[in-house]
Amino acid sequence: MNTIAGLCVSTVLSSYIQAALWSTTNPDNEDNDDTNLDGYEVSEDCEQKLREMLVKFLSDNSAVIEKAEILDRLAGEKADQFGFDLWMTQHRHGVGFWEDDTWSKKEGEELTSLAQKLPEINLYVNEGGLVDIA
Repeated sequence: MNTIAGLCVSTVLSSYIQAALWSTTNPDNEDNDDTNLDGYEVSEDCEQKLREMLVKFLSDNSAVIEKAEILDRLAGEKADQFGFDLWMTQHRHGVGFWEDDTWSKKEGEELTSLAQKLPEINLYVNEGGLVDIA
């Protein structure tokens, strides 16, 4: 199991991708403008690029993430919350590190500031029917 800053990279990546698919509208769906990409598979290239970005983010910000207060709350299902909160905060979806009691106010503010420095990622469905990065 590959961990960085006390977090399992695969667990964080999985929840990050789930949040990405759930919150991204499928522009190719002519029947319903509100349909998201949930249920689509991501391409290997997309997954690799997201993994690389996530590993860099976790490594670059390990001092903030490794705080004992944060790690104590990340046991079990809380680790999933990190990936979800990262995507939602990074893309300014109105929820994230700051909006519930998963993180303290100070931790939420620190993580929000770091996440919002990441570039926005635009996803689309490629010709093969897989989700890719535009």
